[in-house]
Amino acid sequence: MSVEVTRRKRQAVDTHNIWRCHHGLYVNEGPESLKVRRCFCPPSAFGDHCEFYTHHITVVFTLDMTLSLSKVNRTAVRVVTLLKYHEKIIDFMILSYNPTQLPLKVKQRFYLFYPWSLLKTIREASPKDYTITFHLYKVAQQKIDLLSVWHYPVKFPFLPAFRLTVQLVYHRSTTCSTQITQSCGSHSKGCLMIDEATFHCECQEPWHGFQCSERPTNNPCANYSLYFPAYRYGLNQTDDFLCVCTGIQRGRTCHIFATSNEDPIIYNNHTCYYLSEDNYESGSYKEYCICPANLYGTYCQLRAASSKVRISDAVLSKSSIAILQLNDWEDVSGQMTISTQRFLIVQNNTVQIFFSNTRFPNTCLLKVYRNNHLRMYDIFLLWKTNIVEHNYTVTMENRCYHIEELQNFISINNESDQSLRDHMHRLKFYHRPCQHSNVSCFYDEQTYFCVCDQNSRRASCALYDFFFERCDYCLNDGMCLFGDRMNDYNDFICQCPRCYHGNLCHYRTAQFGYSLEALIASHDDSDQQQDGYLESNQFASWKVIYLSITLLMTIIGFVSNFCSYQTFRHSTVARSSIIYIFVCICVSNQLCLVSLTAQIVYILLNDARVISGSSTINLILCKTIPYAVKTLTSVSKWSIAYVSLTRLRKTTVKESVSTSKQMLLYMVCMVLVVSSTMTEIVFHRLVEINQSMVQCAVNYSMFWSRMDTILLFIHHLVPFAIYVWSFCMTLRSVAQSKSSVHKQSFLVTFCEQIQQCKNQLICPFVLIASTLPQLIIVFAVDCDQWYNMWLRYLILAMYLIAHIPHVLTFFLFIYPSTVYKNAFRQTSIGKRLCLILK
Repeated sequence: MSVEVTRRKRQAVDTHNIWRCHHGLYVNEGPESLKVRRCFCPPSAFGDHCEFYTHHITVVFTLDMTLSLSKVNRTAVRVVTLLKYHEKIIDFMILSYNPTQLPLKVKQRFYLFYPWSLLKTIREASPKDYTITFHLYKVAQQKIDLLSVWHYPVKFPFLPAFRLTVQLVYHRSTTCSTQITQSCGSHSKGCLMIDEATFHCECQEPWHGFQCSERPTNNPCANYSLYFPAYRYGLNQTDDFLCVCTGIQRGRTCHIFATSNEDPIIYNNHTCYYLSEDNYESGSYKEYCICPANLYGTYCQLRAASSKVRISDAVLSKSSIAILQLNDWEDVSGQMTISTQRFLIVQNNTVQIFFSNTRFPNTCLLKVYRNNHLRMYDIFLLWKTNIVEHNYTVTMENRCYHIEELQNFISINNESDQSLRDHMHRLKFYHRPCQHSNVSCFYDEQTYFCVCDQNSRRASCALYDFFFERCDYCLNDGMCLFGDRMNDYNDFICQCPRCYHGNLCHYRTAQFGYSLEALIASHDDSDQQQDGYLESNQFASWKVIYLSITLLMTIIGFVSNFCSYQTFRHSTVARSSIIYIFVCICVSNQLCLVSLTAQIVYILLNDARVISGSSTINLILCKTIPYAVKTLTSVSKWSIAYVSLTRLRKTTVKESVSTSKQMLLYMVCMVLVVSSTMTEIVFHRLVEINQSMVQCAVNYSMFWSRMDTILLFIHHLVPFAIYVWSFCMTLRSVAQSKSSVHKQSFLVTFCEQIQQCKNQLICPFVLIASTLPQLIIVFAVDCDQWYNMWLRYLILAMYLIAHIPHVLTFFLFIYPSTVYKNAFRQTSIGKRLCLILK
């Protein structure tokens, strides 16, 4: 019977018309009595029989941009490519990407087609008639923002096929001038400059056109979406349209969206929500249930497959990150596909795993990432079978060996530039490790993951994406790892290197290079419940105290530095290069105190979300304020060291140097000091910590982190050493000359000189005394112990003590010197002060 039916079906095929449509599909339209035969053509062909190829453009592009990502950042980007004829859209393509795919290093390729109605005049077209425009949008849940526009002419539109290959590099587009913005009309909401002569008007919904002067009669697009008219079948009628949707909108007209109902329905004791489709029927709703891990189905009515896994302490430590991967191993294709991936939260060495199906995939891997380990991660094989048991125990015996650990069985070429021949040669020896009883699985990150067959003792290998869980959102060389990447690209964890912490490894506590944000700002480590580390009312009060002390230091420092400045500028003080440098020290000390106060105020305001998140002003403050504090501190110390060297030269060298030359040399030295701290501007950036909260953080590579620490030690210790050495050499020179004149012992003369010039020793020893406690605490305390709140209070106090020399300028340079003290008494401030004291 089945044979007869098959014959009848074959006889019913119209063998004459099956080839009528060259590149299309032959269809019968209408009832049997009024049947009309037509050819259904693809976009690449046209004609009654689809016999003509459509002129098309092959578009290939990559996108060089990244999105600042945090765990609540629900944004994506949309690239809308428009093929225009005299600014009228004749074809388009919309491609969307989430932040995990950025930057787009893989080439994106698609076709844009010319309407057949334009082919008659296409040979007469000029390169300016046809253009391709890329619109880059940042898409949020209920908002869509235009980021940038790129404009490219089609140079040879008459060719049957044209290729456009571009790299789209995102830079923040400059806004138009007031005159150009006004030309966009009253219905525009912005204007972006494409180049020096071309601009783009961003229109309000649903207005469109070059100057936002056109509006559709019936807008098919939903609210908050963008409308563009299209002319695919002729320029005289708008027979098509383009809607660019927001993040929660779906469908051709963006009317499909997910909304949570005020009164959610309940199934199986779990909350379900409505999915509305009001574009078609106002009362059409579909239930959508969010199920727990152990249930799945439309109404959470099905029980998921489950298994209990016990993990030994040797496998998983407290600081480790465990990632479970359920994979489908296909023996025919030799491919292992990751079906589900998630983080494992282990309590009491036991975890329950679920899979939304009646049974698990046939392969389960556990990847464990560890800090300060010989290898970045270890892979453990839980099972490779179609029948999964209910209980498993993971020990070190389940660990899969890296191929470098099996060099006794497999010859390995450790050179980085291995050829295909080396890989193929290696594959021949993959069966050898399986002949060893202790090896159950092994892997080679450049090729395969292999499992040993217990019966035949041979290797069964499959292609596997070893870096599927990797991401690049962490700062300071932190290891970024995805959890449920397939469903939530914000589900990631940063495994921070030593002396860095925070959700994005943005807090630095690396010995002498710690950041104030790590000590003052509210921390986001909600999963780390160390004692005294979490934000509290007590710590909030300490912030106020710390800010008050800083303001008091700035006020006292202003009085001290201003009095010193007036003294050095007084007419009774002889003009020399040393006096000019002292004036610079007074100015730099006061500016350093002001910058320190501004930095603390900035951190507190940013922490309180007063400053707008990713604004340009916030970015400028983030980069310049830490740079100013660090630079001015170093300038002050090196200036004091330069003064000591100048005194030494005047004592030992008889030839005099003009003041202008000495100041020129001083400026060159200060330029080098200022340049050495440019890393603060280069590596500081704004980081989104959570919703509506942005903090200023530093993002160092390992090399620059070490370089920054070395430069910090140089700026703190070398000026002190130069000052002490210059002072001693100056006293030695004076003592030698006086001992030869007065016929005294050199040691006696040297001690007399120390007694006479002891006031000059005050400054260097105050500098080292203010810095020494900070150095002792930093070296005595490990950077991983800074979770203790009282330790943070102590570090903050030592940080303020290190800035005391900037406050005591008058007492370091004016008060110990009789000459400078007398000059101060001659100033207007000194005279008033003397009257008050009398």
